[in-house]
Amino acid sequence: MTARPVQISPAHPVIREYHRSLTAMRSQGVEHESALRHSFQNLLADSARLHEWNFMASPPACGLKPAPQHAKMTFT
Repeated sequence: MTARPVQISPAHPVIREYHRSLTAMRSQGVEHESALRHSFQNLLADSARLHEWNFMASPPACGLKPAPQHAKMTFT
C-alpha cells in the first residue's frame, strides 16, 4: 500500500492549529517542554492521519505505567 503524498506547508490547517495551541499556552505563561508535549502530539497525530498512518503517543519516560491513551506510531 502506497500512501498518497501530502504536502504540509506552514499554512496547512494542522500547522495553524499547532501554532494556535502554543499561543494559547504561552498566553497563560506555560512554556516548559512537558506542557507543550500535548500540542506536539496532536500535531503528529493530525499529520499521521493525512498519510493514513496510526499515531500512538509514547508513554512517559519516568517509569510510570502508561495511561491507556499512550501508544506508538504504527504503519499499516
